[in-house]
Amino acid sequence: MREHELRYKIDAEIHSRPPLSIPTPGRILHFAWLTGFRKKANPGAAVKKALRLLDKDLSTFESPQIIVETDNLKIKWEQHSEFASFTLVLLNESEDGKKLANRITEILDTHKGKRLVACQLYVIGGNQALPENTIRELVGFNQSAGAIIGGDTAKVWTDFRIDMDGFSKIVLWLDSVVPSRAGRITQRLLEIETYRMMAMLGFPVARKAHGILSEIEGRFSTIIHDASLQDMELESLKHWFEKLQAVSSEVSRLIDQTEYRLSATHAYSAIVQQRLQDLREESMEGKTRPSVFLERRMGPAMATCESLRRRQDKLLARIDSASAMFQGHMEIAMGLQNNAILKTIKTNAEQQVKLQHTVEGLSVVAISYYLLGIISLLLKGGEKAGLFSGWEILAAILAPPAIAAVWLFLRRLKNKI
Repeated sequence: MREHELRYKIDAEIHSRPPLSIPTPGRILHFAWLTGFRKKANPGAAVKKALRLLDKDLSTFESPQIIVETDNLKIKWEQHSEFASFTLVLLNESEDGKKLANRITEILDTHKGKRLVACQLYVIGGNQALPENTIRELVGFNQSAGAIIGGDTAKVWTDFRIDMDGFSKIVLWLDSVVPSRAGRITQRLLEIETYRMMAMLGFPVARKAHGILSEIEGRFSTIIHDASLQDMELESLKHWFEKLQAVSSEVSRLIDQTEYRLSATHAYSAIVQQRLQDLREESMEGKTRPSVFLERRMGPAMATCESLRRRQDKLLARIDSASAMFQGHMEIAMGLQNNAILKTIKTNAEQQVKLQHTVEGLSVVAISYYLLGIISLLLKGGEKAGLFSGWEILAAILAPPAIAAVWLFLRRLKNKI
């Protein structure tokens, strides 16, 4: 039995991104860089240099995910379609662990690529006190969002804001210190932070494209208005049709420039919504749930992106409809023009036939005239020779047959041609 060549690869992909086991208490540093599909800005070289500090085997470095663990640190490196992420877990707050973590982040900072996400997530166990001033220090106070999650077994606080140190902050409290459970929740929280930033990349693109689209819509309306005031002559129709095609090309080019980012934004936004649902939020006194916080602030941006796609599709449909209308008018105008040309050709042909008939009649007369002249000369000669008398009478008798013979000869010649 033959195995499908992708069977094991597909199966491995399902299991390629398991969550880390997170000890409690713990601190997590999470980074994400834009790489693009061609991976030209991939921070792999900096990451590989950082991992060499741990004296670990890097033979599997090219795989989609790498997990490395030491006594003080746990590291996960992931490569996605257009970004790469690096997660560093401090297993303890020992001096050696802190120094190594600082050294790794310094190496990562040397990467010249575009870092989009930098987040610190603090994991606190149920037997630890969590005073309000600690939360205020870590994630702010006035604008912080928070919720009870996981069926009243955990709490989370964040402000979704990049602090002065360049990091956004999340605090997670768990009533259980099971590392696997902590890992699952932290993975969801970090994915929300990463994918919300990836989703928001589409907003500046959409906002800029809205302005361009408004200008194109204005020119389209002007074309339709000006064209409606003109005569529906073929040349005029061709002029406006070419203008419409130019506008259509601009819209198509704009769609081509924005479609990927808008589609990616839609996909990333869907992931964020799914991860928020997975948290099973419940309200926390005095705090806004993260899902509500993001819906109020991120929702309008996502709606702007979606409205751009609708506007582009609608404008392109309007242009296609107007182009079809102009094409219809052009076909009618060309039909009328062709009919006029055919009518002119027919009139000319009829005139040529009449002229030909006239010429043929004149030709018969002319040839008959010369033929009768020759016959008259012959008859005159015969009369002088004494062969007969009254050549005029004979000429008159021979004239009709001669003319008939000329007419028959010309008609047969015409038929042969």
